[in-house]
Amino acid sequence: MKKILLFTLILFGMSATAQNHTTGVINLTTGYTVKFDTNSTTVTMTLVGPSDKWLGLGFGMTSMFTSGDGVIASGASATLTDRNFTGSGSTPNSDATQNWTTTSNAVVGTVRTIVATRALSTGDTSGSDFTFTNSTASINLIWALGSSLTLAQHQSRGSGVSGTFALSTDSFAMAGFKLYPNPAVEIFAIELPNNIENISVKIFDVMGKDVIEKEISKLENKINTSALSAGNYLVKVFVDDKSYTTTLIIQ
Repeated sequence: MKKILLFTLILFGMSATAQNHTTGVINLTTGYTVKFDTNSTTVTMTLVGPSDKWLGLGFGMTSMFTSGDGVIASGASATLTDRNFTGSGSTPNSDATQNWTTTSNAVVGTVRTIVATRALSTGDTSGSDFTFTNSTASINLIWALGSSLTLAQHQSRGSGVSGTFALSTDSFAMAGFKLYPNPAVEIFAIELPNNIENISVKIFDVMGKDVIEKEISKLENKINTSALSAGNYLVKVFVDDKSYTTTLIIQ
């Protein structure tokens, strides 16, 4: 009996640690958000902001006057770079080893969505990389926005922002779908996994009413939401006999 109980506890522990976690969308400032999703080995960051400004974000920091790890997306293509923040008044240094891998950098209207991944712990001490954990933890953030895509003095900045990781129940992301930008204004897009060419999409309001139905493909993957009011919506995609859901915020 003791052996059976021990085996059950081991299986439960393995199942718990295998579960993914997410912060959900964290509002940094108007029109600028971030979301972190973790699994047992990697963290995925979804950064959404103005397409005509450079974007800066610091991890595990509560003040612009401290040093720490972060990223900046700048230049004509808003290239995401791994940075070492050295305190207010200094341009963050670009790390010798770039640990973030950008998987998507897309612009819809005036909104840019950058999706990037890296290992939870990179082991890069020279870059003072922040260590993420696949657990129910919190994260402090600082942020900055430029006046253009050229990296220079920030136009606005902020600190005192935090997020909390919780168990993820987003089947949409787990199946390999990506929705951006989120929050959206008038248009958003759904990126399909490599093995899927076409899907059916339904959008529901908070009352459960079906407000949009559309067929999309890898090439035609944008959905116009200009007729919808600002608020929270449920997006449901259908593939064969399966369906996957996620949430959408319309501003």
